[in-house]
Amino acid sequence: MRILILYFSGTGNTEYISRYIQNHLYTSFLSDLQVDRFSIESFSVDNIQQYDLIFLGFPIYALDAPKNVYEFVRKLPNLKNKGIFLFATMGIIAGNAFYRLYSSLKSTEIIHLGSFAIKMPGTDGLAMLKSTSRYVRKAQSRNYSKITKLDKYFETLPQIFETFEKEHSFISFAVKPPRYIIDTLFGWMFRMLYKLMEGSIKKQFWVDDNCTKCQLCVKQCPVNNIRLEADRITFGTDCIVCLRCIHQCPTESIQIGKSTIGKFRWHGPLGDFHPLSNKNKEKKESN
Repeated sequence: MRILILYFSGTGNTEYISRYIQNHLYTSFLSDLQVDRFSIESFSVDNIQQYDLIFLGFPIYALDAPKNVYEFVRKLPNLKNKGIFLFATMGIIAGNAFYRLYSSLKSTEIIHLGSFAIKMPGTDGLAMLKSTSRYVRKAQSRNYSKITKLDKYFETLPQIFETFEKEHSFISFAVKPPRYIIDTLFGWMFRMLYKLMEGSIKKQFWVDDNCTKCQLCVKQCPVNNIRLEADRITFGTDCIVCLRCIHQCPTESIQIGKSTIGKFRWHGPLGDFHPLSNKNKEKKESN
């Protein structure tokens, strides 16, 4: 069986969970599986047909997947008889994010096998807190080497793999994505409020005098929203507020108004998230 782990990660949380899943699969099923892992930024959809099972991960933004994840999904070919697990990282709740995203995936005919969301530190809040704050210290001291909820979910995999080897189908394990009535009734209000906040935040991005014009932010923006124009860094209108630019800036020069000046920067649960290096490495592996 060939397994593909795809993810989008703004600040490292979802990338870490994708690694966690890959490590488990390698450890538990090494002799039987081929497991490849790519960000959606470095993966060509032309290569997806060679895989039997896909894990697709993303961070939760306003009870939904980011718009670049939807754009990626819309490019997918027919995936009939293939299976998919959806996973997400969240600060509070996932709402109907899985239901909404799978609705966009239905046209590919891929079989939904399960969805799971993992609570991780909210990196939007971290960027506005001092490094000495209780929330930051808690995020830094948390043990990320064991995620019980995820480990429990893995218990279902052996039976799924065994059945697929016999039947060459995932259909007997098909399940509907979770759908919650409270999101159905009131989620639209939360998303509308988020959009208003998002619109305000987008207008407040700026670069202070510590900027060296290294253009790392330009190169690693997932939606190509940042440019160097007239010898200054400028921000467009396509921002998805993933905050990668703020957390990854080597001189901590990118700010949102005054709320992020001198505040904490997050580099993933293990402090090793470097999206540009990951992207280049993954592209080489896919060629």
